[in-house]
Order: sequence, then C-alpha cells, then structure tokens
Amino acid sequence: MDDATKAAANSRKAATSSADESGWDPKKEGTAFLNRHPEARQALRERFLAGVRSRYGALFKTLGLSPEQSEQLALLIIRGSGLGGTGANGGKYISFTLDPEGPKPERGNAIRNLLGEQGWQKYLEYEQLLPARELTTKVASRLSFTDAPLSPTQSDQLVALLASNQAKEPKVSVQQFNWDAILREAREFLSPTQQTALEFSRAEADFHLAMNRPANAGKSTSK
Repeated sequence: MDDATKAAANSRKAATSSADESGWDPKKEGTAFLNRHPEARQALRERFLAGVRSRYGALFKTLGLSPEQSEQLALLIIRGSGLGGTGANGGKYISFTLDPEGPKPERGNAIRNLLGEQGWQKYLEYEQLLPARELTTKVASRLSFTDAPLSPTQSDQLVALLASNQAKEPKVSVQQFNWDAILREAREFLSPTQQTALEFSRAEADFHLAMNRPANAGKSTSK
C-alpha cells in the first residue's frame, strides 16, 4: 500500500475513531501513549510544524513576521492536528492528537489577535487560495521536465481558475473543485500536454474521494 492509499485509509478510519465494542478508544489510547512518551509528542509536533513552515512560509514573509511571531502562528495553525494508523496493538486503530486536553483558545481569535486586523485578512486570503496554489504546484511539478512547463503567467491563471471553482468550505471534502468547469476553461490557456497533467489531478482527487467516501458521506461539495 503506497503513502497516498495509507493516508486515505487512515483518514477514513479517523472518522469512526470512537471507542469500539471492546472498549478500545483510539483517541484515549493515543493520548496515553503520547503522555508516556513525550519524545513522540515532540516529534509529532515538529512534523506538523515543518509542514506549516513549508506551506505558510510565503505568508510569513508577506506579513513581515519576526521568527518568534512566525513560531507562534505556526503553533496556532497546528493546534489540534493529529494522525493515526494501525500498529503493534493487535491491528487496532490509534489516533494521536496534539494537545487534545490542553488549553483550547478559539483558534481564529487567537490568530487574529496575533496578526492584527490587516494581517488577519491576509491570512484568510492566503488560506482560501492555499488549495489552489498547492494543486497548481503539483501540476507544475509534473510538467517541469517536459517540453511544456507551466509559465508564471499560466500558473497565475490556473490558481485563479481553481480558486474560482473551489468549494466554499474546501476542507469539508477531499474533492473540493468543480473539475468539469476547470478542465473546460483550462483549454483556453493550457496546451494539450498541460491539460493532461491537470486531468491527472482530477483522477487523483476522484481516487482520494473514493477512499474517503465513508468519512465524506453526505459532505461532498464536488460537482
């Protein structure tokens, strides 16, 4: 099973991670494990922080944050993050969540207080465009060693197209874009080779949606 398949399977299981008939509670077991192994909690925290620094690094620079402020924002962004999987526990699912019982400030208000009103608005704009930017980066990566790489102008056009055809609440569903409209309109500025790379992203989205269908039942915002 590849990483994408594992991630999808873990996400699906996480949706039903309450205590089972034997009394096994994935979240409580994960919390107990992290309490017994603080080094594992720190490793988990660093993993999520590394991801935030990569995904939000451009925003940190745009906002002109100091290293201390950047770290504060990163810690707020990862608040409550977690992952899960099966391991040496008889094959049972276990869920590891950062700070599940710690202080839980309202995330949005905490970020707003840190950044100020202008910074908060820039954060919201960045968050809204993040899925479109990340998908565009994947498409550009697939094309980087072909004879049809995305130009800066095409990248900007694709980000705008994806953002304009994105679900209002993109985190609700794995399939968060109106792919029919995207592929139709992308023909106006992408070459056939580039369109094929974009179509691969749709196939990926369909695959992850299928793998996560139990978790997303009744929540899909795709068209």
